[in-house]
Amino acid sequence: MRRRHFLSGLGALGLVGLARPAWAGASSARFVLVLLRGGLDGLATLVPHGDPDHERAREGLAVEDAIDLDGFFGVHPALAPLMPMWDAGQLLPLHAVSLPYGERSHFDAQDLLENGTDRPHGASDGWLGRALGRRRGIAIGRDLPLVLRGDADVASLDPTRTIRADDAFFALVQDLYSHDELLGPALHAGLEAREELQASTGRARRADTPDVALARSVARLLASPTGPSVAVLEMGGWDTHTRQAGVLDRQLAGLAEALSAFSKELGSTWDDTVVMVCTEFGRTVAANGTNGTDHGTAGAALLAGGPVRGGRVLTDWPGLKRLADGRDLAGTTDLRSVFKGVLHDHLQLSDEELNSRVFPGSSDAPRLTGWR
Repeated sequence: MRRRHFLSGLGALGLVGLARPAWAGASSARFVLVLLRGGLDGLATLVPHGDPDHERAREGLAVEDAIDLDGFFGVHPALAPLMPMWDAGQLLPLHAVSLPYGERSHFDAQDLLENGTDRPHGASDGWLGRALGRRRGIAIGRDLPLVLRGDADVASLDPTRTIRADDAFFALVQDLYSHDELLGPALHAGLEAREELQASTGRARRADTPDVALARSVARLLASPTGPSVAVLEMGGWDTHTRQAGVLDRQLAGLAEALSAFSKELGSTWDDTVVMVCTEFGRTVAANGTNGTDHGTAGAALLAGGPVRGGRVLTDWPGLKRLADGRDLAGTTDLRSVFKGVLHDHLQLSDEELNSRVFPGSSDAPRLTGWR
């Protein structure tokens, strides 16, 4: 058993961690990937109210009170906490982004989103795991997501998990394995990482929602001089088949509050941080019979952070007159192109690395430029 794999197995004890708590490499750059599980409705999030076919195409779903951005696009009113980022030129919404996939399966689309190839189940590791190199990463949640799996050292932290064992128990376990050449050092390293995580995350404020408390914890980790360079957060609940309007009000408000709290908690580290928010696919343009939407194709994504050249919407807008398969917003930008752009410009990966090792088979997805 590889020591890295044993460390991830310590999750039952709350000891998910790295070999050492000193994670950051020489670069001050930080990258946070936020995965919205379920398929976010990009047309309700980044509203194309200037499209002449918008009202007709989205009958019953059109967001009438969107906050205008540029006369053509607006954002859902629940995203109002992000407007200071927009005003500061640090929020860059992207529209009509998609993956090279059209079968509408959550499982396959999420696998493709994370494995970085041109097909579902095309790799057993993830594009971010392959990209990390010497950088250290952390996943927030119960499991290590596919996107971070690879040969790099990564940690997994579940702030919701209650650890009932006390320090005396851990001391006994450590003593039990102290002479084991494999498990002894791994357990010791896990305990050290746990202590560092607890010291970095601190206690949540009483008024914080769970999403905001989580965002603050991640920000404190990344802001620490010994903190990780890369973090992955997962947020579920975006599969809006029924009563979409009310669900999105709550979901988007939680996302906006968490991102706003995250940026403030980071302090000066925000100047070196890029956050990308994305989902596995968009939703159908028209409503279904239960005031919701079904699985679609293209949707919206967000880039935010100090290095981002925002205050504008980045898209090759396909329009709502002619739809993909007669039902979906057509994709004009491959999400892998966006990933490549961030990894190249922000984390300094070469085009050769991106096209051969990180995103194999992606020659049809040129690196996005102009985002910063």
